Amino acid sequence: MKATEIIPHLTLEELRERFKTAATHDERTRWQALILLSDPTHPRSRKEIAHIVQRTPNWVGRTIKRYNAGGPDGPKDRRKGRSQRPLLLDEVQRQALDLRLQHPPDDGGRWTSRQVAAWIEEVVGHPVNIVTGWNYLRRLQYTVQLPRPQHPQAASPVEQEAYKKKSAPLSKR
Repeated sequence: MKATEIIPHLTLEELRERFKTAATHDERTRWQALILLSDPTHPRSRKEIAHIVQRTPNWVGRTIKRYNAGGPDGPKDRRKGRSQRPLLLDEVQRQALDLRLQHPPDDGGRWTSRQVAAWIEEVVGHPVNIVTGWNYLRRLQYTVQLPRPQHPQAASPVEQEAYKKKSAPLSKR
């Protein structure tokens, strides 16, 4: 068997389905390379496939080896931190957090990732990193809301009104 040949663990349609449901961009790219290799209507070299998926021919070779050795699970993303483990809060707890975030925190200020992490700690019963608080703020589509800064030497409303009365419209000048 050549290095560019793949063992047909999955049909071309099954490869396409795996491509559509891939968890990460990198995994999707691996499935795309395997689809391009498996398509009998358009035979391509490793170099051509590498150009299409914007990787190197060696990367394509490693992807083929991963697929041949690991079968359908070969192309999955196995990097640390991408384990696709379940979220810390279940759906009911996320809804409760969303409701809580709609009101000011106990100190009356704005919600911070540290405050959200503290709230989550109370719910789950163990320490939570502040990054988790930030991730939940983002997951629930909350963004940093700050008022626009004002110049320290800005005119008062009275001074602004006086300036408007003095200046004539540009069309009458």
